Amino acid sequence: MNNLCFTGEWDKAIQTAEHYDRISLSTTYYKMAKQFEISKDFEKAIEYYEKSGTHKKEVPRMLLNSGEIAILEDYISRANDKDLYKWWGQYLESQQRIEEAMSFYKKGEDYADIVSLPYIILY
Repeated sequence: MNNLCFTGEWDKAIQTAEHYDRISLSTTYYKMAKQFEISKDFEKAIEYYEKSGTHKKEVPRMLLNSGEIAILEDYISRANDKDLYKWWGQYLESQQRIEEAMSFYKKGEDYADIVSLPYIILY
């Protein structure tokens, strides 16, 4: 990993990784996402977490920890990703939003969690 990341020269770091150090590219994207997260630029942080391939874990963590539930819900709704749908369903279930959880479990084809939902909502 080159030291350009630590000096704040992000564009140079990415350019170097893209052309000469592809092994470090996802790590460079991840570190850049972290910097955007620290500065509360969630849109850019999401972009770079996606580029780093860590978005399924990092975007929900970042937005949940920051209290940006509406942004998180919008992100997951637009993501068209079964894993994120399952995660969001579990979050909704933990918030006692059972019917909404079922909807996201269905989108995520997460039948195991559907059958584990409280029996009462099925009728």
